[in-house]
Amino acid sequence: MCKLVKNPVVTLLLAAVLVVGCTATLKGSIALVVSLLITLVLSAVVLSGLNKLLTKDIRLLAIIIVMVTSSTVACLLVNSFLPAGYKLVSTYLAVLAVDLAVFVNARNSSKLPVSEALVNSFKLAIYYAVCILVVGFVRELLGSGSVYGYSLVFMENIKISLLQTSFGGYLLLAFAMAAVNGKQQSQCVCDEVFCGCSCGKEGE
Repeated sequence: MCKLVKNPVVTLLLAAVLVVGCTATLKGSIALVVSLLITLVLSAVVLSGLNKLLTKDIRLLAIIIVMVTSSTVACLLVNSFLPAGYKLVSTYLAVLAVDLAVFVNARNSSKLPVSEALVNSFKLAIYYAVCILVVGFVRELLGSGSVYGYSLVFMENIKISLLQTSFGGYLLLAFAMAAVNGKQQSQCVCDEVFCGCSCGKEGE
């Protein structure tokens, strides 16, 4: 079988607002990654544990309550242990409570065993972490000439201030999206020729 690993940020633009809003600095990016990981894992464990108790009538309500509670706990923990990063992105972290990717993961977790729900949550968190940290590193390095708040002398004269704005963040995300989509199209051609499967489908 030929499968493509798709990052939900650059293929579906899930949580694009969060990524753009929190990745102007590496500190903010790390705060977002930690918050997202805590929210995904905590909501997955709780909902998976309540699996047999959740009926069809109350499942959606339970998912929403657990999501909001998990994101609140995540914000409190990040504020306690990563205060510098939290101050930079505190406004955006509240969006985790209504993020579609978190909701879908929570909904799926409510129907799975704890172990499987945890694995799926960690996988999703890793996909997001890679994109968030790379975008945050590039934006801070090229946008402000620093890394994790430490200025780099050789970057003083080649800073691209546009990358520190929201427009610059979306622009960088668009370039990443174009690169990934181009790679996927090439892979799809390869899959069709060598693996007997077409784009978006699995070969037998």
